[in-house]
Order: sequence, then C-alpha cells, then structure tokens
Amino acid sequence: MDSTGLAILAVTVLVMEAIVLVKPGVSTCSTDVKKYTEKPCLEYTKKAATNTSTYWFGTNYNAVCPKGSATSFNCTNSRQGTADSIASRLQLDLSQLDRTVNITYTHGEGSYQSCGSKFRVWNGNYIEVQPGDGVYKAYDVHQFPRIQWHAAKSELDSLIVYDVGNLYVHGIYVNIVHGEISSGQVLKSYLHPIPPQTEPNPFAFLVFKQSSSLSVSDATKQMLLQTTDLAAITKTLELTGPVALNWINVVRDPYAIEGLVDLHIADLCPYLETEALLKHNRSFIHSVTLLDVALSVTFNPSATTYTSCCSTHTVTAKTVTLKSLTPTYVDTADVRTEAAPTISFYKAGLISLNRVADTYTLICIDPDVSKSHSPIIHWMVTNIPDGNIQNGQTVLPYIGPMPPPGKNHTYFFLLYKQPSPVDASTVDGYAGPHCQGRCLFDINRFVADNHMTLSGARWMIAHNDAYIRHLYVTQRGMDEHAICHGVSGYSANCHESVVVVG
Repeated sequence: MDSTGLAILAVTVLVMEAIVLVKPGVSTCSTDVKKYTEKPCLEYTKKAATNTSTYWFGTNYNAVCPKGSATSFNCTNSRQGTADSIASRLQLDLSQLDRTVNITYTHGEGSYQSCGSKFRVWNGNYIEVQPGDGVYKAYDVHQFPRIQWHAAKSELDSLIVYDVGNLYVHGIYVNIVHGEISSGQVLKSYLHPIPPQTEPNPFAFLVFKQSSSLSVSDATKQMLLQTTDLAAITKTLELTGPVALNWINVVRDPYAIEGLVDLHIADLCPYLETEALLKHNRSFIHSVTLLDVALSVTFNPSATTYTSCCSTHTVTAKTVTLKSLTPTYVDTADVRTEAAPTISFYKAGLISLNRVADTYTLICIDPDVSKSHSPIIHWMVTNIPDGNIQNGQTVLPYIGPMPPPGKNHTYFFLLYKQPSPVDASTVDGYAGPHCQGRCLFDINRFVADNHMTLSGARWMIAHNDAYIRHLYVTQRGMDEHAICHGVSGYSANCHESVVVVG
C-alpha cells in the first residue's frame, strides 16, 4: 500500500473512532464498529467493568436488598458490605486488556419443563453480546455460544466463564489456538447461566494468556472443578491477564429455576407459584403475597364403584398430584372425602437448608360457593410443627368437593405461617350460623387476627359430575329424577345399567 493509501486508512480509522466517541455506550462494541477498531470498545469495557453502581452487588445493594433481606436469593452476597464493580468483585487487573472477545447466542423455538409445568418458547433469538448491553432470560442463553477473539497463530490462551454475582465458575478451557475455542481442551464443561436473582446478573467471559502449552494432571483438574476462586485458578494455571473481557446480563426465569433444582442447589418454584397464584382475583390473595414454601398435595384414591343416574361407575386406584403452576382439573371421586390427601412441604431456597422450622396452619376452601366470597372450609389443620401435618391439630376434617351444577369451582389449599399457637376453639366464631364452623368463613379476619402469612398454595378445579350426583341422592336424599334429568343415558325407569370405567 502506498503512502496515499496508508493516509486514507489512517483517516478512516480516526473518523470511525471519532464517530464512536461522540456516541458513547455499548454500541461502541458492536461488530460494525469493531471491524474498524477495537479501541473504543476496550475503553468502554474498562469503564463499565469498574462501575460500582451498575449491579445489585454494588452501591445499590442496600436499596435492592433492604435490611433483613440478605438471606433471600436476590440478595445473597458473600461480599456483603463491599460495593463491588465487576473488576473489584473478581479482583481483576484490567490494564492488560488489548482485544475484545466476540460472543453470539442463538436459539430457535422450543419448550422445556419447570416446576412440573411445560413452558413454550415461540420465537427464536440471536444475541450479539456486548458488555452489559441488555438483559436476557436464562433460556435465551442456554445453548453454548459462538466464541472467538483475535490472537496470533503462535499464541495459546485460556477462557474462563464466570458468574460474577454468585462467584461460580461455569467453564474452563485451555490451550486455545488462534482464538478458536473449538481448538482448546475442556477442563470444566460449559454450564449455562442459572441465576437465582431477578436483578440483572453479569455472566463473564475472560480470556487469559498462557506462557506455554498446559498439561493438567487429574489432581489439578479435580481441584479446578471444585474451586470457585478465580484468582486460585489463574495462579494454578499460571495465566496472565485477562487480555479480553465480555459479559452478558442474565435474570432468573423458569428455565433457570429448573436448572437449580436439577443441580440440587435450590428450589425456587414457590416464587413461580406466587406469580400463578396472583392471577386469581380473590380477596384472600393479596398483591404483596410472596410464597416461600413448596407445598405438595397428593391424593391416592382407592378403587371404588358407585351408581349415578342409572350408570355404574368404576374408579380405578391412582395417584393425583396437584400441579403448582397450572390448574389441576379433578374428578370428584378421585378427591372424595375418604381419599384425604397427603400433605408435605418444605422451605424454598437452598435444598440443603430447606427444613421447615416454623409452625403453620393448612386451610382448604371453596370460595366459589357464596356470592359474598365467604368460603366454605373443606379442611383445617392448625399448629403444624416442623412441616409434619400428622402432628398438627385437626380443627375440621377433610371433606371432598361437592360443587353444584353450573360453573367450575376452584378449591384452594392454603398454608399459612403462624407466629404463635392458634386457639382452635375460636374457629367457629369466624363462620356463619348453623355451619359447624365451615360455611361463610371470614378467612381474612381469621388470618389477620392470628397474624398469619400466606406461605404456600395449591389449587384444583372440580365440577358437578357423576360422583356428585351420586352423593346428592345417597347422602343428601335429593330426588334422583330431578338431579339426573337431562343426563345422557338416564332413564327414569333405570331398566338397564351402563358400566363406565374411568
């Protein structure tokens, strides 16, 4: 290239840098800019990585995590009291940054399971990662990304993938040639982001230089798999740098929650259940509700046979477990009075620390039975210690659903944390007259008077089906012809029986 060409090239570079500098921000790290010069991106990266006000673990910690909330998963911070930037949290010396690392994530349509429910992702995504640009859900970045950086042919590098907020190693790759990660050796396989936080959490990609090819012993590899100390990793492998840094902001979603469960780290499903519960417009569900207990409700009805409207119905033995996020539609024979459910529950959070130590009250209600929204109580057990309902005090035994004809009824199992013992003799005073403590129950006043907090919930939906018509006739003594009129297959003479297996 002659002197004129060199001059034009130099001017072009200066112009591109000038354009970038007058438009500050993460756009300086876009591919369109970096193909001309990486200098503005490097300057931006250093500045953004040393900003102590960007993330939840920085100067905003006390605002995001007020006093008393440090044990929640949004606020768990092993460096509490230190207003960190990315650089200070990882104890990074950024003076050796001399290149950028290009990262792209892609995913198509798909689906996944979380907390017992199926989630569908309808739209694909393409993400060009720029330092701290945007906020993404864990599913958006669940596949291994394309990673590449500029490096001399003779250079060997290492890549460490790191969850900055939670101080956890998500991947270690060594002996990478020419900035192509596929050429390297895997010491710790890539683990996609699974942040427990709803606040943006940085997930960093750090490139370090090696002085020579690394031969890692099994003992050293085992140590690297177990440690979360970035400084210890770089010291053990004798790495220098980082020479390149990029990161993406990721927040918790159902995909991350399922990942935490799969790894036996934490169960945060009650937080998802809170979102599902708040969609119910009910007077006893308040907008500030935050469930923190995983409640399990399981019915194990035995086989039985009953006659309803001239038909004989056979119910097979089965297990019915109420779902946590989506409605569970039940046949009333499967949840009948004789098939009282099995209840278990444990605290949300770290699975290793999920033992229940508080005292609780379990209430099952049908709020659809009255226009006044005062429900009927189908079950109440109070003063439940240590998560063991068998040791609680049964105030009202379980009775199965018996919805009238018409719309479906929703039956809620509500678990309340109680700060002090409940006097069971007072329960009847919250119900209507002549109700044996069950109907027209003022649940809001009961909860307020006992200073309870809603901690766990499940619900099921039932309708007036064949088993209910059977109960109306056999238990309530109602006229069969009136109850069964219009039912398919019913004949007032009942000359023939039809066997239905369900």
